Amino acid sequence: MARSKNPRDYASKQMGDASEMPVAAEVTLAGVPALKMPDNWPHYDVIAQPKVGVPQRIYVRSRTFKRGGDTFVDFDSTAQFDWWAIVLLPGAYQLTRRIFLVPKAEAGFKEAAKDMGVKFELTGPPAFSPDDQLAAFQQAVSQKPSGILLAVSTPELFRGPINSAIEQGIPVICMDADSPESKRILYIGTDNFRAGEESGRRMGELLKGKGNVVVVTVPGQFNLAERLRGVEEISGSENHPVR
Repeated sequence: MARSKNPRDYASKQMGDASEMPVAAEVTLAGVPALKMPDNWPHYDVIAQPKVGVPQRIYVRSRTFKRGGDTFVDFDSTAQFDWWAIVLLPGAYQLTRRIFLVPKAEAGFKEAAKDMGVKFELTGPPAFSPDDQLAAFQQAVSQKPSGILLAVSTPELFRGPINSAIEQGIPVICMDADSPESKRILYIGTDNFRAGEESGRRMGELLKGKGNVVVVTVPGQFNLAERLRGVEEISGSENHPVR
């Protein structure tokens, strides 16, 4: 990871903890209930629950403000989170605290694009909306990019537009959520059916084969439907009679 030339520029553990509570408060005030996780909680620091969709994990890093190219705020590559919260504490030329929320995917893409010397742009709707995502995809295709990386919300809806992009010579790679019947170049992501099976198997072990399990998901999203199918496949079997 990149390091500041002056280690003292990084906030102390106490300053880090103090930054997690304001992040939770600001996210809650924005309409998304959030709370700080216990100290030493692995991988992320704040959990938030949007009105639609799964809980969002927020990884918080803070530092005092400083001008200059040798100033860094970075994240641990082993952390597991959905959003990276950067908290800039008052320092030279800055009298107030500032908080920035960056999607993990965007942070990773920007670093990879910089390393490879290519231009990167992230676009799409702020919430789950297949129609809005399709409009963003078609707008991207119209700009004739060198390639498109896409997390498909609805496979059937995107099959034709993906095929059209491919026919125009624009490579399309599906990430995390696939459109398997399309002509996309390849899929990068989880075997969601197997992930569901493993989740159901582990739940059966924890409950010792007895009890009922509720799965909270988003109907109509292919990758989540595959996970649910995996859970249903393993649940109720002879070795895992959990329903």
